[in-house]
Amino acid sequence: MSLVVATVAVLAGLVLLEAGADRLTDAIVALARRLRAPEHVVGLLTAGGEWEELIVVVLAIVAGHPALAVGNIVGSCLANLIGSMPLGFLGSRPLVLDRSARVYAVVMLLVTLLAAAFLIDGRVEPAAGGLLVALFVVYVVSILLVIRRGWLRPLDSDVDDDADGQEGEAPQSAARLLGILVVGLVVIA
Repeated sequence: MSLVVATVAVLAGLVLLEAGADRLTDAIVALARRLRAPEHVVGLLTAGGEWEELIVVVLAIVAGHPALAVGNIVGSCLANLIGSMPLGFLGSRPLVLDRSARVYAVVMLLVTLLAAAFLIDGRVEPAAGGLLVALFVVYVVSILLVIRRGWLRPLDSDVDDDADGQEGEAPQSAARLLGILVVGLVVIA
């Protein structure tokens, strides 16, 4: 592959990534409002938009490059924790975290420590991978339960009078929002 083609591919990928992330974010906010759930809980369901990371990891492992897979995971986590998160904190209004955000932050810390313990000797057994996959399933199910049962409600500052988006727009159906969410995930991937 020539340098020009590779450069064009990277630039096109960045444009698609930004467009997909923008649509995904809009759909998450609208879906959270429609479900009357806190935005961050619905955001947690998308696993931070990390589905594209899962695709990269699977492809790297299938191609026989496990070091690339681990590097991608660690790099993505570091970029989120020391890049994306602090940039989000620079928003115009103070960030108010409710109980669920604090609970999931502690869960993230515990799972990170568990994964680090698995990596300490440089070898991860299939049983450890199975345990982590099982924990991921529990994570997704817990978020679905939180949303379905309405255990958490949005903070007053998160709820606007308009139901799903910009002022003057008609509310979108949940099916359409889920479709936009899926398309956003596919484009990001």
